[in-house]
Amino acid sequence: MDNLFKPGKRQAQVNSKIITPISFVDKSKGFNPFYVLENHPNDKNKFAILSTTENGKYVQGGMLRFVFNGVEIITEINNAIFIDTVTKTVFIKDYSKVKEEITPVDPEERQYILLLKLNNPRREEYIWEAMQGRLTTYYFIQDNIDEMEFDPDNSYVLVETVPYKDALTVSNFVRYLKNAELVDINDGFDIEDYSNQ
Repeated sequence: MDNLFKPGKRQAQVNSKIITPISFVDKSKGFNPFYVLENHPNDKNKFAILSTTENGKYVQGGMLRFVFNGVEIITEINNAIFIDTVTKTVFIKDYSKVKEEITPVDPEERQYILLLKLNNPRREEYIWEAMQGRLTTYYFIQDNIDEMEFDPDNSYVLVETVPYKDALTVSNFVRYLKNAELVDINDGFDIEDYSNQ
């Protein structure tokens, strides 16, 4: 065996290639080998389902429900379901702390602007109202929709944390609050009575 490693002698069949468990890839090629799903919950193949996703679409019977690869996932409404379609993995986590990190400003401290399209058959007419607080905005809509006669499907709720292109219509804003149970769902106000969508 000693002769195997002397200069000029042929070494035994030994795999001398070093294998590292971590491989570094050039990020400019669009791939990051170190990926934390919680930090990127809205990518094409990695996303999170919350009680507020798509205006509460996945809330059923007070629970959060989602079907992935033919398996129905049911969890508490305050949790988040993290989906990774690449590795075909799912995990569920209490998302209240993460929600606080994403939206540290209390919704009741935010400024809201309502851009309201009035139902005027003679001409297109808009007015705006500014107020503070998500609940104040909801109650303003509830208290004034009949008197002001605005179209909730073509009126918008603007807030500094949401880009204008993603602003919710008044109809979708009310649906979001109701579906996420952020307001009393049995308060007698049903936006569907005013919506054509």
